[in-house]
Amino acid sequence: MYKKIVTVVDVFGEPNGVLAEVITMSQRENSELHLLINKPEIEALEQLNYLPYDSGMYMPYEYDMIKENDENYQKDVDKVISKVKAEGVDKLVTTIYSGSTKSFINKYIEKNSMDLIVLGSYDELLSKRELESVAKHVIKNTTSNLLILR
Repeated sequence: MYKKIVTVVDVFGEPNGVLAEVITMSQRENSELHLLINKPEIEALEQLNYLPYDSGMYMPYEYDMIKENDENYQKDVDKVISKVKAEGVDKLVTTIYSGSTKSFINKYIEKNSMDLIVLGSYDELLSKRELESVAKHVIKNTTSNLLILR
């Protein structure tokens, strides 16, 4: 029934049952699975204490720090992709984006003719408030089905 399924994935921390459920749905439906992975701005990473050291208030970020952050981020993305592939998902499309999830997801859905959008509440960066905002925006601006998991 669903040929293309899309979900937003958080690479900071272990994705819980939401990603596992999306993988199961994709396999059951023999669907193409699209993972949208947000690359937050460096200031957001600092707030999450993801950076290896403090940049200092109003201090420019050093090249080495940004490079190290990018390398760590890429390792985390690779882990998520490896996990999905290890579960046996053959049709996988991964897109990394930065900026607002709300504005990006609708453009992506429209461009790629998605059948089902799955959002989950496990995402640290996609807080409850933002989740509600994204869900309302998707419902208002797309004709695709929306599933919200916990």
